[in-house]
Amino acid sequence: MNNQYLNEEKYQEINKKVKRIGKFIMIGALVLIVVGIIILIMASNKSMPSMNDSSWFEASREQRHQKSLGMNLMMFGIFVEAIGCMVRFGVGNRREIMAYQTQQMMPIAKEGIKEMAPVVGQAANTMMKEMEPTYKEMAKTMAPIYGEVAKEVGKGIAEGIKEANNTNNDEK
Repeated sequence: MNNQYLNEEKYQEINKKVKRIGKFIMIGALVLIVVGIIILIMASNKSMPSMNDSSWFEASREQRHQKSLGMNLMMFGIFVEAIGCMVRFGVGNRREIMAYQTQQMMPIAKEGIKEMAPVVGQAANTMMKEMEPTYKEMAKTMAPIYGEVAKEVGKGIAEGIKEANNTNNDEK
């Protein structure tokens, strides 16, 4: 079995890379969020022509498009930020998280085992007592068959020894 992934040094190295990737994802997401906010601010501060002007409709449509673009970038940035956080903290600290969960569950598991052990033991004893007559009857039925099998195995062994002796005598 290849042990290159089963040592602590390799684990620490890969874990650092995972955390670094998560950090880059989070930084990229923050850039998207900031760009989205800037676009929203620019679209809101843009002066609009008066409603009587023929270019008002076009300017209004362009402003709505910019606001939509800014909102979409912000929402996508928030989504990517969540993914980055999961990678950086969830995957990067998976070992510690699992150890914590195990530590929290251990007292509950021990308590359950302590309470269940007598019940399981009693059930096993009861079952064995109920099955005992069946096993005894089965053993009586099977004993002659086991005897025949043992007899045949014995014959086979005796024949094998006899053949081995004959082979040894022929070689001399």
